[in-house]
Amino acid sequence: MALDLTTGRERWRWERTETEEPRQVGAPRVRAGRGTPIAGERPVVVVGEQLTRAGTYLDAATGAEVAVFPDEAVDEDRRFISPDFRFLREDTGGVRFWEQLPEGRRGSPVFALYRADAAEESVDSVRVEDDRRNLFYDARNTVALADSTVLMPHTGREGDRPEPRAFSVLSIPWDGGVEEATWIEVAAPPGEEFDYPEGVEHHLLPVPGAVVSYAGDPEARTSSETPTL
Repeated sequence: MALDLTTGRERWRWERTETEEPRQVGAPRVRAGRGTPIAGERPVVVVGEQLTRAGTYLDAATGAEVAVFPDEAVDEDRRFISPDFRFLREDTGGVRFWEQLPEGRRGSPVFALYRADAAEESVDSVRVEDDRRNLFYDARNTVALADSTVLMPHTGREGDRPEPRAFSVLSIPWDGGVEEATWIEVAAPPGEEFDYPEGVEHHLLPVPGAVVSYAGDPEARTSSETPTL
């Protein structure tokens, strides 16, 4: 059920009739779609027993069901083409997500970025890897900008050099692919008086006209500490 925040009146309602024994059907889970919708599209709400499946996508404004996945992005059971994925964006026009490929789990991580467009009924992908820098630890904080570029943050040393950790970002254009991906050096290693602690995460926050890069301490999530910008 969706309510008007000003009046409290019901705006729309979505209902499902169970066709199986109640004990065999789990309670539906609900979450908001990831990321900021691209221009011309609207936010979605995801409903499903297992959110590792495509589930049901609802237009957040109207409650109408929308098909954001073309057929080639899911199998006959509505499972994604890969169970090991993370969403970058979901809106009424489609989804953007990535997965770590099996061949990259024992050495340098290898990723695939997927762009599924419901309107065009198509799926395309970009392969991402770099032997010099380990992309695994901050990959969870990858963001999609508009509909042209994906930014993957990185925290660490390049190769085996002993310098303190520095921030960098791998910029991957959808249309150019990994061949045109470029590294952006965000912050040089700090002096000896300060070094990022172990476990620090590199986060990216898209804002109008820019992207904010900041260090987040995972242990500070439940405290009042402020992230280091």
